[in-house]
Amino acid sequence: MVKISVLMSTKNPQPAQLKRSIDSLLNQTEPDWELCLVDDASDAKAAKLIADTAAQDPRIHLIVNAQSHGLASALNRALKAAKGDFLARMDDDDQSLPERFATQLAFLAAHPEFAFVGSNVTKFGVTEDDGMIVLPKRPVAKDFLWNSPYIHPSVMFRQQALRQVGGYRTVKATRRAEDYDLFMRMYSQQLFGANLQKPVLRYFIDVASMAKKRLYRYRIDEFVIRRTYFKQLHLPWYRIFFEIKPLLVGLIPHNLIYAMHTRIKR
Repeated sequence: MVKISVLMSTKNPQPAQLKRSIDSLLNQTEPDWELCLVDDASDAKAAKLIADTAAQDPRIHLIVNAQSHGLASALNRALKAAKGDFLARMDDDDQSLPERFATQLAFLAAHPEFAFVGSNVTKFGVTEDDGMIVLPKRPVAKDFLWNSPYIHPSVMFRQQALRQVGGYRTVKATRRAEDYDLFMRMYSQQLFGANLQKPVLRYFIDVASMAKKRLYRYRIDEFVIRRTYFKQLHLPWYRIFFEIKPLLVGLIPHNLIYAMHTRIKR
């Protein structure tokens, strides 16, 4: 057994970004971890890069998908292979700060009432830091109305909690909202989380990645998820206005949304 299993999926990654992400794991002050790294059907050149990256440390366990079925499915493959008591999410373009694992383990040990813990994050783009995303310290159900009150790759779960809810749902509506779906599903089963107010993750965001996430069909999927879980969480009647929010926001050009993200310094 290991303390922490890191769940990561990658497909045709940028070499520098993947190296930065993996190096941030190798530099953790808590060394008792494994990385369950899913190559989600990369092309031949990228597959070799991923395999070479995985070979640099015995704690990295490579899982290769012959076909891609989306992020939720890939993360479930990583979850199935994971042996840790705690499960940390990471994306292939983000960077965990050196004391991330130690800090989150200490929090969960001190707070058995929480099933998972995330954190505020420092945003960065291709060239520079872009401020911080500040999240509620102890999110409650109404904090899901506007957006998810958690940054998915900053979160560490107790493994029994993530397994209790069956991992990630692999349905059409979760194609780009597997995390929003998961967190509200956990809350509906009385499995609550918290956010460290000190950042433990540098969160990569740029206009290209934002454009992919904001295709209008994904906004329709998010509407379906909101309508499903807002009722289960017994949110007040005015939830209906927030249910349609992704349909309205999806009409705003993605470059304008990106400009808003980069100009707001918190």
